[in-house]
Amino acid sequence: MAPSTEEFLATVEREQLKVSVLSDHRIAVNNREHSYDFVQTARGEYSLLLNGRSYQIFAAGQFDDTDSRLQTSYSITLNGHEYIIEVDDKRSFLLKSLAEGKKSSAGSAVLHSPMPGLVVKVEVQEGEEVKAGQGLIVLEAMKMENELKATGKGKVTAIHVLAGRKVEKGEKLITIASS
Repeated sequence: MAPSTEEFLATVEREQLKVSVLSDHRIAVNNREHSYDFVQTARGEYSLLLNGRSYQIFAAGQFDDTDSRLQTSYSITLNGHEYIIEVDDKRSFLLKSLAEGKKSSAGSAVLHSPMPGLVVKVEVQEGEEVKAGQGLIVLEAMKMENELKATGKGKVTAIHVLAGRKVEKGEKLITIASS
């Protein structure tokens, strides 16, 4: 049986990288394997040894693997240059990409269900103004509740589902007109 790998999507300056942790000291970035060692040297400071080269990293976010929640945004200083890194595991990336919806030519976005599930709660009403990060719908799937959030500001123009209804992957949930 092959060992399972942890996979993440990291976005650095609009470049998306697929990162797979293959073992304690092997990693693949966009399917290219590298050897690495990563240790914390002080609070907010880390040492990265990548393919034999040493890097000192200063981070505003903590890489604390004792926390079960994945932090999604880090401010990293490497060689005097600051980078903002967005990190998503497969599940959060899927939720985020489907929650962004598909823009129509009329300037509205449709939020589609990222997976089959049960609509537990609709948190907005038609005509309501929403802002980025505001909860729209709570969807239960695989015994977990997932809050789908607005990715930008706009006005809810249509709600296609009701609480208590089962939905399929890709089904329309809410339409939001950009404002």
